[in-house]
Amino acid sequence: MDYKKIVEQTKADGGYTHSKGGRYVVAVPGFEKIVPLDEFNTDILKYYVSYVGEEFGTWIDGNTVTLDKVECIHKKELALKLGKQRNEKAIYDLLEKKEIRLK
Repeated sequence: MDYKKIVEQTKADGGYTHSKGGRYVVAVPGFEKIVPLDEFNTDILKYYVSYVGEEFGTWIDGNTVTLDKVECIHKKELALKLGKQRNEKAIYDLLEKKEIRLK
């Protein structure tokens, strides 16, 4: 895994998702980590991935980067259901590259 590229892509594009497959991204509760944008680097990312595994996402919100363990789901209906059950604000469609608001 190219951690440097992931950090660079997060900063350039506002986020990144590392998926083993599936179109719809749903966060897994209990794994969120928020770090200041100017402190986000490969060491932090490597440590986080060693803890949560290889399905994760990053996104920039103001001056912070949020890291989340995610599940990537093939079926939209299931992803929507899981997102609502987990009280998420949104899920993400990797194909359309857009957020699907739940609230």
